[in-house]
Amino acid sequence: MWKLFTAVPLVFLITGGQSRSLTASGNLMPNQIANRAFQAKVHTLHHRKVLSPRQQKVANDALLSLWRKDIEGWHFTGSLVAVNKALDGGADVDAVGSYGFTPLMMSSVSGPIDVVSHLLAAGAAINARDNFAGTALICAAQNGHANIVKLLLDAGADKEAKEELGLTALLCAAHKGHAGVVKLLLDAGVDKDAKSDAKATALIEAAYQGYADVVKLLLDSGADKEAKDKLGATALTSAAFEGHATVVKLLVNAGVDKEAKTTGGLTALMCAAGTGHTDVVKLLLDAGANKEAQSKHGLTPLMCAAHKGHAAVVKQLVNAGVDVNKRAFDGTTALSMARLQNHQDCIDALVAAGATE
Repeated sequence: MWKLFTAVPLVFLITGGQSRSLTASGNLMPNQIANRAFQAKVHTLHHRKVLSPRQQKVANDALLSLWRKDIEGWHFTGSLVAVNKALDGGADVDAVGSYGFTPLMMSSVSGPIDVVSHLLAAGAAINARDNFAGTALICAAQNGHANIVKLLLDAGADKEAKEELGLTALLCAAHKGHAGVVKLLLDAGVDKDAKSDAKATALIEAAYQGYADVVKLLLDSGADKEAKDKLGATALTSAAFEGHATVVKLLVNAGVDKEAKTTGGLTALMCAAGTGHTDVVKLLLDAGANKEAQSKHGLTPLMCAAHKGHAAVVKQLVNAGVDVNKRAFDGTTALSMARLQNHQDCIDALVAAGATE
């Protein structure tokens, strides 16, 4: 069917009478991209055919075949000439392929940017959704394509769109550690504290993954450093659990609550102790974290370390002067937990420190 198109989209900026496009860095790109995109629009406007359902499928398949999917994602294997030929043959620029992906989405996964510009100029629906509710912007952000993200933002993409798990473009970029994309999105004014269905924010995602550069960007932008996800985890408890010392230091220096607890009552020190991250344990102890804090069940950092067999952490905490005979709410001690799990190194360290059952 005939498709109505608006005027030349925002990817075109008129500078000195010449049509050009911007890269992610803001530098002017060669005129060829804009010129080709304009040609794509003209071709689509004047050469779009009215096809039977069967002919339409053939035409759409010809367009969609220009992309190939493998384990790494979508790859453009055609050319701009081939795209124009398919569109001239009546293909729908928003033809839907595997998983509900349109040509614009597939190009946003892997580029190149001139194809994305070409499709936008041909009237591609910029906020179309795939089978997982993802958009072209989310695809580009997740795959770290800052130049494509900039192009889509300038063309009016919905920067707060969420896919089926509630992830925005910012959340996807933060989870993958794409600092350049995160900066672009923050500069574009996205909601820096948007939450996924699991209530995670971009800061929590970046901290959990250990992306210090992204964490710094988000902290500098004023992101909520005390936000909690569905399990009550903060950026600090997430980083401590995974042993990301650089991120923990960034967060501590930013003044986060060192005693914030998860829904199970675990503090960052408990998380680090229970996972054996001695460098993080030292950072938190030096920062004044409560070494006698207790969880929902009365567990202390020492008990967490002893239960999991982290003798080096047990020794750290003993040297820091923790109460080796403190009891959980059910009466168990660090020594009884170490004995139950047969962690002999922990048992020896605790007994040497005067622990009893």
